[in-house]
Amino acid sequence: MNKESKSVGGSQQHNPSAETDDWYHKDGEIMDLLPIPDLKLLASAGLDGKICLWRMENMQPKPPLKGHAKGVFNLDWYADNNLILSAGSDHDVFIWNPHVTKWIFKLTGHNHSLVGVRWMKGTN
Repeated sequence: MNKESKSVGGSQQHNPSAETDDWYHKDGEIMDLLPIPDLKLLASAGLDGKICLWRMENMQPKPPLKGHAKGVFNLDWYADNNLILSAGSDHDVFIWNPHVTKWIFKLTGHNHSLVGVRWMKGTN
């Protein structure tokens, strides 16, 4: 029987708490925190490769952003287009829409880990 269901009277019952088990940085250090006041969110980047999102009003988690193969070191917010940038030890920069869990664009080609990323004002 998997972690997401349990047997009740011979049938399986959905366990909603199991869905959120992977929404936290359980085994990795947090490398960056990014407040996003426009959306009332707090994003955290971890060495586990996830970007966890938290609702500021109650600190309840939202589904994490997953795509990095290794740790995420830095985050930035592009308020004009409501996008998150992330960079880390997998040599890639990811661009995310915080309302969906899949990255929307990936910049590749760097030869080393990326320890910082920033939007340049006035550019796309």
